[in-house]
Amino acid sequence: MIGRMLASLGIGSAKVDTRLERSTYRQGDWVKGEIYVEGGKASQKIDSIYLYLILQPLFDDQQEEHILDEFLLTESFTVAAKEQKSIPFEFQLPVDTPVTSGGASVYLKTGLDVKRAIDPDDHDGIDVQMHPFVEKVINQMKQFQFHLVDVYFDQEAYHDTLPFAQRFRLQSSDRGEQLAFGFQLQGNELHVIISKPNSHVNFAKFTLTAEEYNQPEMLTKRLHEQLNHFHK
Repeated sequence: MIGRMLASLGIGSAKVDTRLERSTYRQGDWVKGEIYVEGGKASQKIDSIYLYLILQPLFDDQQEEHILDEFLLTESFTVAAKEQKSIPFEFQLPVDTPVTSGGASVYLKTGLDVKRAIDPDDHDGIDVQMHPFVEKVINQMKQFQFHLVDVYFDQEAYHDTLPFAQRFRLQSSDRGEQLAFGFQLQGNELHVIISKPNSHVNFAKFTLTAEEYNQPEMLTKRLHEQLNHFHK
């Protein structure tokens, strides 16, 4: 009886641990893992287990949590004292999840919803890398002597679900010219926006089809057409 009272106060209660198959994913990959629940000193009713995909961008040394997605993994169940349960899960990482460079953190926050108790939770970081289609564009820009130098968040631009947008800054190795690339993937189409600071042409906006970004010659041609807008 005393053990149950302590559990209801969050003392000696259940613990949760999330384990992923791996720690590095590309935008759009499937994330798989298991949640391990270990009972405390007494049996305890768990109302639900939830999983949040969290982004923490760095702005002026300040980090604020933004929920990218959330998942309800279980309904109500009871875990006995010292009992161990394993709950598998999988979900697709959104294709617009920001990559974790340039001061951004992406992690999973797992929690047990326990009434009248301190909810135990767990944090697991994820290394998010560029989607293969985005990477093809970045790599193809090397044909024009442009190389990736920085990834940052533009607070003056807006994403569909976030009050800012991620940008990839490229710089030419010969002239020091800088361009900022933004990407949005919809199905098999990749929407691209290129901006250049201190230019009379503010930006170029275009869409690449699967055929174009999968064929280097066609991709080079499309990029060359767009880059010409900044040199007219």
